[in-house]
Formats: sequence, structure tokens, C-alpha cells
Amino acid sequence: MEEKIIEIAELERKFTGFASVPKGDEGTAYVFFQSKDNNKYAISTEKRKIMATELRIGKYDRIMTIYRGEFTEFYEKEIACEEEGHYFYIQITIKYYIADPERIYLDHIYQPADEIEKCLANIEFELAEKYSFMSRHELKKELNKQVENNLKALSYLRCTFQLNVGVDESATTIIKRIQEHDITKTKADLSTIEEMTDLDNKHQLEQAKLDYERSIAELQAQIESLKVDHLGDLIRQYGSNAGNMIDHVSGKLTGAALAESINKTTKENRDNMIDTIIRLKNENIINSDTAANASVAALGLGTVGMLETKDSKEEEVQQEQERFKWNSSNAQDGDME
Repeated sequence: MEEKIIEIAELERKFTGFASVPKGDEGTAYVFFQSKDNNKYAISTEKRKIMATELRIGKYDRIMTIYRGEFTEFYEKEIACEEEGHYFYIQITIKYYIADPERIYLDHIYQPADEIEKCLANIEFELAEKYSFMSRHELKKELNKQVENNLKALSYLRCTFQLNVGVDESATTIIKRIQEHDITKTKADLSTIEEMTDLDNKHQLEQAKLDYERSIAELQAQIESLKVDHLGDLIRQYGSNAGNMIDHVSGKLTGAALAESINKTTKENRDNMIDTIIRLKNENIINSDTAANASVAALGLGTVGMLETKDSKEEEVQQEQERFKWNSSNAQDGDME
């Protein structure tokens, strides 16, 4: 049943005072007018009142009652899809309230619902064949914008609306099949990605294992190089300082200076080895126990005490000569100098 918005009746002249005059409010407005001249009128709303004296003098003979709402209208439209033979089904629910009853009277708008229908009339033509049935959300977005703008043109109404956009049955079936295909493809893609990830992780694990084993082998080789006796360490240190040793035997270099040179070389080698152990420990290639054992071995490298001079320890010099098997020619050259 259509809701009644406008009622017009003869004005009864029984208004004896202000209290007896119909008073408009947010729900109802009253227009008192002259049937022979509609330009003569007075309106009563929540903001405008009419005195009884205005009505008693016979200026107006009609009263219009305007029920301001809120009213609800429901509209259905079809919009052709981009694909031939398919359609969007549009449902628009509009709730409105008469914000300016004076305009209703002056413009003779007795059916606001018809005015709403007129402002929505061209929407289906403007959007026809513009969107694919797969683009329902894009169509709804544009519809929202157009409906809102069109309703704003009806400034005497305050409107709110809600849209529902559907497609015909055959388009719905096609969309469902496409979505099912996409789901199947997505699952297959995910499965492939998981398999590739597993293979990649396996390869990385094997590579990490090889790197770890290689690092352990290098460390063990370094540790083994530390596991030498004190004599071997001294031989290596003396060997690396062979020139200084010859100078010492020949009397050109004191025992103290030779000892300082040998100790310096020993310290540099030991520091390099300790730095290597610390680096391997920080990179988690070796654990703390292995690092500690390697450090002890490195710190145990042979250290050379202060060598005494050739003049005060001639016997020790002779022992060193025999120990390193200096050839007689070298020794003779040194003596000659």
C-alpha cells in the first residue's frame, strides 16, 4: 500500500486561539493557502508558526498536510553487460525525508517517489555494455557515485540508499566455473611452490653441511699444525730467522738481539693463529671446547728465552750450531769475518 504524503482539505474556521492552530514539526508540515490564488499561502513547520488571527480573517480557505517521512522506495533496473546476452540486475533501496516542505507545495511535488524515479531513469542507458559481468564490483562503485550525485539534485529531500548488484543466471554459472578453475590453479601453484621450496631447502641444507665439514677439516688441519713439540717449534722459528742466526754465530748479532727477533716472529705467528681460532668460534664453525683446546695448543708454541751473548755462552752457541747443522763453510766464513 502506497504511503500517503500529501492531504488537502478545506480550512475550517474554528480557530479561536493560538493553541487551536495546527503546528508543524519535524514529522508534519501544514500549508494554509488560497484556492483561487496559490501564491497566497503560509506554512507551519518546526521552525515557522502561524497566528490564529491570520486564519480568522478569511485569507486562506485550504490546508495542505505534508507528511515528511521517513519513506522507503524500492527500484529495480537491468543494465546490459559488455558480453552480449548478459545483464546486471540492480536493486536500489532509497529512504528519504522531506527536508523542505515549502518546495513540495510550490512545485506541486505530490509524489516524491516519481521524482526519484525520473532522476534515476538514465542510469541504465549511461552504463549499458560498459562493464563485463566479471566486473560487478567496478560497476557497483560507479553506480554508487551516480546515484548519490543524482539524488543530491533533489535538494528538498534528504536521501540515503543501498545498492545490490547481481548478474543473470548464465553469467553466474560462468563466474562460478572461472572461480573454481582459479582455485584449482592456485592450489596447484602452491603445491609447486612448496615442492620447489623443499628442494631448495634440501639443497641449502646439503650445501651448509658441506661447508661445515670443509670448515671442520680446515680447523683440524690448523689444530694439527699446532700439535708439534717444543723443539720443532724452535727449529721453525730459528729457520725463519736464519739470517739473524748466522749473524749471531759470526758475532755480528748479540744473543739478546737474536732472542728478541725470534720472540717477535713467534708472537706474530701465535697471534695470527689465535685470531683464526676466534673467527671460527664467532662464526659458529667450532664450539667453545674446540676453541679452548686450540687456543691452549697455540699458546704452547715454543718461546725462546733470552739468548746470552756468544762471548758469555760459547758452549750454547756451539750446541746451536750443531743443532741446526750449520755447514762448516758458513761457520768458517763467520769466523773469518
